[in-house]
Amino acid sequence: MTMTDTNIIGYIDDHGTVTYEQIRSAMQGKPYRMELVSSDAAAVIAAVNQGIDSHLEACYRQETDTYEPIERRLDPCSRFPEGAVLATGIRCSVSPESLPTLLRRLYDLPTLTDLPPTHRLYVDEVTADAGFSLACDIVDTLLSPEED
Repeated sequence: MTMTDTNIIGYIDDHGTVTYEQIRSAMQGKPYRMELVSSDAAAVIAAVNQGIDSHLEACYRQETDTYEPIERRLDPCSRFPEGAVLATGIRCSVSPESLPTLLRRLYDLPTLTDLPPTHRLYVDEVTADAGFSLACDIVDTLLSPEED
Protein backbone atom coordinates (compact mmCIF):
# COMPACT_ATOMS: atom_id res chain seq x y z
CA MET A 1 0.00 0.00 0.00
CA THR A 2 1.29 3.42 -0.91
CA MET A 3 0.89 6.15 1.67
CA THR A 4 -0.85 9.20 0.25
CA ASP A 5 -1.20 12.64 1.75
CA THR A 6 -4.83 11.85 2.56
CA ASN A 7 -3.88 9.48 5.37
CA ILE A 8 -1.09 11.59 6.87
CA ILE A 9 -1.97 13.79 9.83
CA GLY A 10 1.31 15.67 9.97
CA TYR A 11 4.95 15.53 10.95
CA ILE A 12 5.57 15.66 14.69
CA ASP A 13 9.14 16.05 15.95
CA ASP A 14 9.06 13.22 18.48
CA HIS A 15 7.02 10.83 16.30
CA GLY A 16 7.93 11.58 12.67
CA THR A 17 5.16 11.30 10.11
CA VAL A 18 1.93 10.38 11.89
CA THR A 19 -0.81 8.56 9.99
CA TYR A 20 -4.51 7.99 10.53
CA GLU A 21 -3.89 4.28 11.13
CA GLN A 22 -1.30 4.93 13.87
CA ILE A 23 -3.80 7.07 15.75
CA ARG A 24 -6.69 4.65 15.28
CA SER A 25 -4.53 1.72 16.39
CA ALA A 26 -3.35 3.60 19.50
CA MET A 27 -6.96 4.38 20.44
CA GLN A 28 -7.74 0.63 20.61
CA GLY A 29 -11.34 1.19 19.49
CA LYS A 30 -12.07 3.62 22.35
CA PRO A 31 -13.09 7.27 22.04
CA TYR A 32 -10.64 10.00 23.03
CA ARG A 33 -12.15 12.12 25.81
CA MET A 34 -11.09 15.60 26.86
CA GLU A 35 -12.37 18.79 28.48
CA LEU A 36 -11.02 22.01 27.04
CA VAL A 37 -11.29 25.72 27.81
CA SER A 38 -10.00 28.95 26.32
CA SER A 39 -8.12 28.87 23.00
CA ASP A 40 -7.90 25.05 23.04
CA ALA A 41 -11.70 24.88 23.00
CA ALA A 42 -11.86 27.59 20.32
CA ALA A 43 -9.43 25.61 18.14
CA VAL A 44 -11.49 22.41 18.37
CA ILE A 45 -14.70 24.32 17.66
CA ALA A 46 -13.11 25.92 14.59
CA ALA A 47 -11.81 22.56 13.34
CA VAL A 48 -15.15 20.80 13.80
CA ASN A 49 -17.14 23.67 12.27
CA GLN A 50 -15.33 23.30 8.95
CA GLY A 51 -17.81 20.55 8.08
CA ILE A 52 -16.68 18.37 5.18
CA ASP A 53 -13.32 19.64 3.98
CA SER A 54 -11.23 19.37 0.81
CA HIS A 55 -10.28 15.81 1.83
CA LEU A 56 -14.03 15.04 1.83
CA GLU A 57 -13.80 14.22 5.54
CA ALA A 58 -15.69 15.40 8.59
CA CYS A 59 -14.57 15.15 12.21
CA TYR A 60 -18.03 14.90 13.69
CA ARG A 61 -20.19 11.82 13.39
CA GLN A 62 -23.50 12.29 15.14
CA GLU A 63 -23.76 8.63 16.14
CA THR A 64 -20.31 8.41 17.78
CA ASP A 65 -18.91 11.86 18.64
CA THR A 66 -19.95 14.46 21.20
CA TYR A 67 -18.89 18.07 21.67
CA GLU A 68 -20.82 19.54 24.63
CA PRO A 69 -20.51 23.03 26.13
CA ILE A 70 -19.30 23.18 29.75
CA GLU A 71 -18.83 25.81 32.44
CA ARG A 72 -16.14 25.74 35.10
CA ARG A 73 -17.44 27.42 38.26
CA LEU A 74 -16.19 28.46 41.66
CA ASP A 75 -17.78 26.68 44.57
CA PRO A 76 -20.78 28.62 45.90
CA CYS A 77 -19.99 31.15 48.63
CA SER A 78 -21.68 34.15 50.24
CA ARG A 79 -20.48 36.49 47.49
CA PHE A 80 -21.45 34.10 44.66
CA PRO A 81 -24.26 31.86 45.96
CA GLU A 82 -24.48 29.98 42.65
CA GLY A 83 -20.75 30.03 42.06
CA ALA A 84 -19.03 32.30 39.56
CA VAL A 85 -18.20 31.08 36.06
CA LEU A 86 -14.42 30.83 35.73
CA ALA A 87 -14.33 29.56 32.16
CA THR A 88 -16.46 28.10 29.43
CA GLY A 89 -15.35 25.33 27.15
CA ILE A 90 -16.27 21.97 25.68
CA ARG A 91 -16.32 18.34 26.73
CA CYS A 92 -15.42 16.05 23.82
CA SER A 93 -15.67 12.36 23.12
CA VAL A 94 -14.11 11.72 19.72
CA SER A 95 -14.30 8.36 17.95
CA PRO A 96 -11.33 6.59 16.33
CA GLU A 97 -12.96 7.36 12.97
CA SER A 98 -13.05 11.11 13.65
CA LEU A 99 -9.93 11.88 15.72
CA PRO A 100 -7.38 11.62 12.86
CA THR A 101 -9.34 14.18 10.86
CA LEU A 102 -9.65 16.45 13.89
CA LEU A 103 -5.88 16.22 14.50
CA ARG A 104 -5.07 16.99 10.85
CA ARG A 105 -7.30 20.06 11.01
CA LEU A 106 -5.84 21.23 14.34
CA TYR A 107 -2.33 21.02 12.86
CA ASP A 108 -3.34 23.26 10.00
CA LEU A 109 -6.03 25.72 11.13
CA PRO A 110 -6.18 28.51 8.55
CA THR A 111 -5.29 31.98 9.81
CA LEU A 112 -6.16 35.36 8.34
CA THR A 113 -2.71 35.44 6.71
CA ASP A 114 -3.54 32.15 4.91
CA LEU A 115 -6.93 33.21 3.51
CA PRO A 116 -8.59 36.33 2.14
CA PRO A 117 -10.24 38.46 4.87
CA THR A 118 -13.69 37.67 3.48
CA HIS A 119 -13.22 33.94 4.12
CA ARG A 120 -15.31 32.82 7.09
CA LEU A 121 -13.26 29.86 8.34
CA TYR A 122 -10.05 31.52 9.50
CA VAL A 123 -8.89 31.75 13.12
CA ASP A 124 -6.56 34.16 14.89
CA GLU A 125 -2.90 33.27 15.45
CA VAL A 126 -3.45 32.43 19.14
CA THR A 127 -6.17 29.90 18.29
CA ALA A 128 -4.11 28.42 15.45
CA ASP A 129 -1.11 28.03 17.78
CA ALA A 130 -3.34 26.47 20.45
CA GLY A 131 -4.72 24.02 17.88
CA PHE A 132 -1.24 22.97 16.79
CA SER A 133 -0.08 22.55 20.39
CA LEU A 134 -3.22 20.62 21.35
CA ALA A 135 -2.80 18.26 18.39
CA CYS A 136 0.83 17.61 19.40
CA ASP A 137 -0.26 16.91 22.98
CA ILE A 138 -2.98 14.48 21.88
CA VAL A 139 -0.56 12.62 19.62
CA ASP A 140 1.94 12.47 22.50
CA THR A 141 -0.65 10.94 24.83
CA LEU A 142 -1.52 8.30 22.24
CA LEU A 143 1.88 7.42 20.75
CA SER A 144 4.40 7.98 23.55
CA PRO A 145 5.25 4.94 25.63
CA GLU A 146 3.78 5.02 29.12
CA GLU A 147 6.25 5.67 31.92
CA ASP A 148 6.25 3.38 34.94
